[in-house]
Amino acid sequence: MTNQKKPSRMQADVIAYCAKCKAEYCETELKNLDYNFQCPKDDQNGPHHLARVVKGPSGKFWLRIEKYLLAYEFSVTPKRWFKNWGGFFKGRAGRDLAIRFVILIVALNLASSLCDKVSIKLIFQNTIIIIIALFLMFDNLIVNTSIVFVSRFPANPLRSVLMTIFSFIQIIISYSIFYIIFPSVPMIVRHLPLEKLV
Repeated sequence: MTNQKKPSRMQADVIAYCAKCKAEYCETELKNLDYNFQCPKDDQNGPHHLARVVKGPSGKFWLRIEKYLLAYEFSVTPKRWFKNWGGFFKGRAGRDLAIRFVILIVALNLASSLCDKVSIKLIFQNTIIIIIALFLMFDNLIVNTSIVFVSRFPANPLRSVLMTIFSFIQIIISYSIFYIIFPSVPMIVRHLPLEKLV
């Protein structure tokens, strides 16, 4: 019977890496893995670089992905537009979720009330509703992923849990909109003349 070696983790350098600068600063010990540090090239008064101790090339790659998620959360998501809409949404994530909920409920009601008869108007209205639902669903997923795995600094853990649950409820509403709209789109390829079915 041959001796089998136990599987071990692949060896990789543990390094201090800045995703903004794409710069490696030093090697360090494994016990420091996942610790954040301040990049020397960053603003000392208001740091903006995502710099962390990572392991190997995959660690650097995923830290860069986290950088894009964080940039989306703080710059691209609609509640950040127009300087937080004049400060209305600044530090008020609940307001953002409430307005999203109202928009999705209105879209759900519109989708439910639209006639199944195909027309240019119906296609246009359904397209607008689908775009809104898709965008809000995508935004919810990206922002909540960034909050949970990247920024990681909630104002209050219980508040974050409740808001995450409310966000997932909104994703369910988005899927409800798709379920209502897509069955109303005629499947032309399935409509065969009666004589071909005999």
